Amino acid sequence: MGENYIGASLVQLITGLIFEGPQLVAQINFELSDILKKEGFKNISEAVGVDNR
Repeated sequence: MGENYIGASLVQLITGLIFEGPQLVAQINFELSDILKKEGFKNISEAVGVDNR
């Protein structure tokens, strides 16, 4: 992951927090959990780096 990509993601997160408030974190966690289950992962650790295997 390049530095620009990480920077853009951080800016998107901060912008989201400004406009959506702290509940954005709960929403991200809920949606991420749902995506992981649909993709067949038990936890986030199983999904990390899966595209590079």
